[in-house]
Amino acid sequence: MGYPKAVAVLLDPDKTFNDALEVGESLSREKSRAGEAIADVMAEINRALSKIDVLTVKRISKSDLKVISVVIARLEQLKKIYK
Repeated sequence: MGYPKAVAVLLDPDKTFNDALEVGESLSREKSRAGEAIADVMAEINRALSKIDVLTVKRISKSDLKVISVVIARLEQLKKIYK
């Protein structure tokens, strides 16, 4: 794998091989989306979030919450730039 974040997930005993693959695929998509419209990116994010089930949310970790906070903060920054 050419993505250190995916390797870190692979080495995390609480994560699965599929988790690492998802991270790698996500990073790969990021590279190819440089000129993609924001509406397309937001639609993809919304689709991905809609796949999260209640059991997954109940098992959420502190590091997951930190990532969620970072994403929310970034979205708030984008909203402020728009105004």
